Amino acid sequence: MTLREFYALSDRCKQVRDWVNSLAAMQCAVMVNMWRDPKTPPAKVEDFMPGKAESRKQTPEQMLAIVKLIHAAHGGTFSTN
Repeated sequence: MTLREFYALSDRCKQVRDWVNSLAAMQCAVMVNMWRDPKTPPAKVEDFMPGKAESRKQTPEQMLAIVKLIHAAHGGTFSTN
């Protein structure tokens, strides 16, 4: 398989994955909209698509705080030395 064929196959695989994800997202949107409060706006399919929401980047300080919490939860101690 050439590199061009591999990329074409990879792109096709991504298209199929996106299509399957959109079907699942459509089912979620329908279920939410069936029982939603009439005062709230209807849910859109895009609301349930993976990877569409922008992810927030963590700062190094936030990452360190999370590591400290996990470490403490497992009985570890943290010294600043």
